[in-house]
Amino acid sequence: MKHSKTIIGMLKEFEGYVSVARQLKGDRKGVITGGHGTIIHPSGAPVKAGDVFSKEYAEYCLIFELNTKCKQLDRILTKYNLVLNQNQFDALASFAYNLGCGWFNRGFKIGDAMYSHDFQSISESFLLYNKGTEYFLGIPRKVVIKGLDDRRKAEKSLFDKEFVYTEV
Repeated sequence: MKHSKTIIGMLKEFEGYVSVARQLKGDRKGVITGGHGTIIHPSGAPVKAGDVFSKEYAEYCLIFELNTKCKQLDRILTKYNLVLNQNQFDALASFAYNLGCGWFNRGFKIGDAMYSHDFQSISESFLLYNKGTEYFLGIPRKVVIKGLDDRRKAEKSLFDKEFVYTEV
């Protein structure tokens, strides 16, 4: 399956746009992003602080990475023999763009739900992945991050939305 145009706008909205790559605020893992959340250039080179992203290049990187995630997601769906409609696929593709496809493996709530073909649990699982690490006096704790919470709610809403096929 391939992503729809809908997901590109959604990703741009949630990822935002940064013309010069930088480390995410509060990210102790040292992740550097540029463009629309790009961490690896299409060439395979990691994004470095100071890398410049024109709007065109940022969109190229977004689509390149989205296509890569969609191929990974499609392999997982085939392995689980899980058939989705376009909205469901796009919602999972957005999730994968943000967090990667590793969460779709068995042993994780969303992966187990996908394996079991439990669409209600897949939908509910989106809301579990809305936390980030906050440090208070050097002590890490998991807290709900508003931007992640909004994104997961939008993904859940898209996943739950009935898909209506229209011929162009």
